[in-house]
Amino acid sequence: MQQINQGLREITCGNCGKPITTKTDVEYSRFYSQFYCNYNCALNDFFDRAQCTPFDFTDKQQLSFKGIEIKKGKFHWK
Repeated sequence: MQQINQGLREITCGNCGKPITTKTDVEYSRFYSQFYCNYNCALNDFFDRAQCTPFDFTDKQQLSFKGIEIKKGKFHWK
C-alpha cells in the first residue's frame, strides 16, 4: 500500500500491486484480508500460497511417497 495525500493509504492488488479502483473487477479474500484487482489475480495468489503444482500420476515414486494407488483410473489412499 502506498502513502498518498491526507494520510490515506492506497489499496493495491495483493498479487500484482495495481491500485484497486471502481473500474477493476474487485475480489476480496476474507481469509487473507486482501483485495485483488480481478479473479485471475486472486486465483494466482491462492495457488501460489498453497504451492499448487500439477500432479504427475505416471510417476510411480511420487505415488508411493504420497501413499496413493490408482485403480480403474481413480486415486485411492493406500
